[in-house]
Amino acid sequence: GPARARLAAIQGQLADARAKGYTDSHPDVIALKNQLAAAQSAAAREPVVSGASAGASNPVYIGLQSMRADKQATVAALIQRKAQI
Repeated sequence: GPARARLAAIQGQLADARAKGYTDSHPDVIALKNQLAAAQSAAAREPVVSGASAGASNPVYIGLQSMRADKQATVAALIQRKAQI
C-alpha cells in the first residue's frame, strides 16, 4: 500500500544520506528518522490487502493517512531544525 511504499522510499533516502557520510546528528538524518518512525506506524496501521479483503479497504482513506503521517513527520523535522537553529 501507499504507507509501505512511503516507508521504502524513506529507508532509501536514509541509506543515501548515510552513503554520503551524514552522521546520526545531521539535521537531514534526524528528519528522515522522524519521517521513518511516522511511516512505520502508518505502515503498521495499514491493512494487509489479500484476496476478499482487497475490496474492503478504502484507498482514499489509506492515502489520506499516509499524507497525514508525512505531514506530521515534516512538522517534527521542522521543529527539530528550529531547535537546532
